Amino acid sequence: MKFNHYTLLSSVLLLFCLNACKDDDVTPEKPAPEPEPKEVIVNEWVTIDKKKIVNVKDLKIESSRRTFVYFSLEGMKIVDAEKVKTNEWDIAFTLANAANIYANTGQTTNTDAPYYQGAGRAVIAFVTQNFDDVTAPPADDQFDQTGKLAFGIRSSGAPEEPFFWANYMYDEKGFATHSVPYPNKTLIIKLTDGRYAKLQYQSNYKGGLTNPTAADHIADKLGYCSFRYFISKAGSKDLTTK
Repeated sequence: MKFNHYTLLSSVLLLFCLNACKDDDVTPEKPAPEPEPKEVIVNEWVTIDKKKIVNVKDLKIESSRRTFVYFSLEGMKIVDAEKVKTNEWDIAFTLANAANIYANTGQTTNTDAPYYQGAGRAVIAFVTQNFDDVTAPPADDQFDQTGKLAFGIRSSGAPEEPFFWANYMYDEKGFATHSVPYPNKTLIIKLTDGRYAKLQYQSNYKGGLTNPTAADHIADKLGYCSFRYFISKAGSKDLTTK
């Protein structure tokens, strides 16, 4: 079979057309899907789950009536006591076995507080809601500006208030035997930088016990704190974690 220059030209044109048609069929690449969120292990006490909730478990806190232990929510760690007057921490644990939580409220009217006249401007509010049901902070007038209120353990005869995270249980002689956390009390913190955080104090017994008994109220098991929290984005009041 003989080819002339017309046949060659036709073949070239055909190839050109086929390539042009092929190019027309090309569709823009779809953006790659975002990677599935994963749990992050920060250290032996702290993990961050897929919802960006920070989970702290069995963190030993050596506090007392006179000793405060300072914790940074952003840093996910205990802060040195020498920084008590700074804004490098957000909440403080105090009393035996870290029973109470205070906010870093430098403008507190409690002159005995070690952070009195410090740089912190965190304030707290309390809601009787499950942690995941809290999607936004309460109104500004619900936050304690005095710095005197603590998130603590309810003792016998105390009124049922939202600022108790646990309830003391008593034996037949009226002696406190152990404490059991409430499942539906959430601490709301407005941080010094204006962001909001919600926090559930889950247990101060080793193993994160949420239904401890009197037998668990021993030195080897006390003061091991478990709690979880979530911090909103800057400029946002969205605390949704469902």
